[in-house]
Amino acid sequence: MRTKTSTVVREQPTFIEAARRTQIVAAATETIAELGYINASLAQIAKRAGVSKSVIGYYYATKDELVRAVVDTFYVAGHVEMMRRLEGAPSATELLQRYITSNLAYIAEHRSETRAIGDIVANFRGADGLPVYQIDDAEPLIQGTAAIFDWGRQAGEFRQLDSRIVAVILRSAIDAFGQQLSANPELDIEKYTREMTDFFLQAARKTT
Repeated sequence: MRTKTSTVVREQPTFIEAARRTQIVAAATETIAELGYINASLAQIAKRAGVSKSVIGYYYATKDELVRAVVDTFYVAGHVEMMRRLEGAPSATELLQRYITSNLAYIAEHRSETRAIGDIVANFRGADGLPVYQIDDAEPLIQGTAAIFDWGRQAGEFRQLDSRIVAVILRSAIDAFGQQLSANPELDIEKYTREMTDFFLQAARKTT
């Protein structure tokens, strides 16, 4: 999902300011994960962060601005981590396998953050009453995923599939894993990852 960053422009933060922002964003994420976006007030976030509400106001003028920072932080960190895990894959098949296992591992390692993001996407509304994060925001992510299938098809590893359709299906399955994990904390992650990886590799593989 492409994030929509705030239009507020500030000077480059100092180390202390950056650390404070990180602290506040982390507290906001944990509060939203526990209470939900609607019930997570700035006062509750401030209490969890161990600061006054006015301190949050110094860094983030509104709850909306803070929530956007939560989403931006999650997706930027996830992108950096995914790039690290996917780097150097020698084939499309290997890249697809790494892509699935890395995404599921990242979600499993960041359960609170994933739960918070899911609640924000579902409930964050703009002044017009419409969701702030729309389905079109996922398009860059869909295109990046489709590129894996394009590579595999062109390299002769994958069958002649519709890369975009399969990418949408895969991203939906990854999102569903986060929902399943939230509903069932005891979910067998290893088995889930193995079954999902095998399913998509078999679905994409070129048959003779």
